[in-house]
Amino acid sequence: MSNKFPGRNNAEGSTTLGEDTVGMDFKVFGDTTGKFFFWDASADTFNIEGDLKLFGTTSSKTVLFDASKNLLETDGIELNTRARFDLLEDFVMPTINETDFPVVLNSTGDANDPSIASNAAGGILTITSSTSDNETSQVVVSIPVSADKGGLVFETKLAISTDVENICVFAGLTDITTLEMPVEISGTTITTNASDAVGFVFDTDQTTDKWYAIGVAGDTDATGNALTDTAPTADTYQTLRIEVSEDGSTAYLYIDGVLKGTLTANALTAATSVYATVCIENRSAAANTALVDYIYVGHDR
Repeated sequence: MSNKFPGRNNAEGSTTLGEDTVGMDFKVFGDTTGKFFFWDASADTFNIEGDLKLFGTTSSKTVLFDASKNLLETDGIELNTRARFDLLEDFVMPTINETDFPVVLNSTGDANDPSIASNAAGGILTITSSTSDNETSQVVVSIPVSADKGGLVFETKLAISTDVENICVFAGLTDITTLEMPVEISGTTITTNASDAVGFVFDTDQTTDKWYAIGVAGDTDATGNALTDTAPTADTYQTLRIEVSEDGSTAYLYIDGVLKGTLTANALTAATSVYATVCIENRSAAANTALVDYIYVGHDR
């Protein structure tokens, strides 16, 4: 981007790059090839290639992100996890039921309720549709969350197993725990069945078979609902992440850590309770399956 607002030294000895709401990209290289950190102003994202070490006011107090190990290490510094509500469902139990876990398992017709895949290392939830067209299977994390708490995040790691030709998948947040495919797509027409929802949608009834980034607030579709440039591949896991602003207007949708969609209005109604969900619906007379490694949802307290 241009250098219209170059760096300047402030009276207190700090340096400012850009101006409020008009940022600047900033990249710093290390001595090793390919090691740098980069502030991407347009995406409001700080990217690191290499290790990052932060010091407290005492030199022995540090936080280290070891990129080679994908490990965050602290020395003498307490991480305040109590500042957020976090729920990670990792599906490591041998079976899953609504009595023992904060989930609702939904299905219609001869579709199956979601179940734990046997002998799956680390825990995998299997969601299988029926052999009848347009029948649905869904898992919903039944703990309500809302954007107005601040810092609302949804994330899941999932794969569409074998067949990506005849299926609809929604992964994100929706406003009810009863059975519903929150969003469907036919051609280029988006149908938001939920009154409030934000998520990734892949529907093979759509014209182009790639993930969509879609939101709806109070039955008004979000500004920015659009096709991404990324498609699912059979039996290949993708990490889908959504970050929603405190007022509910804005949402950022990431696939495997890369920003793929930005909703700029009506992503969610801020005070409305929503629930993390993964839902599938078949688009043929054959059963289809999604494999879910985990579902995470959280916001500030």
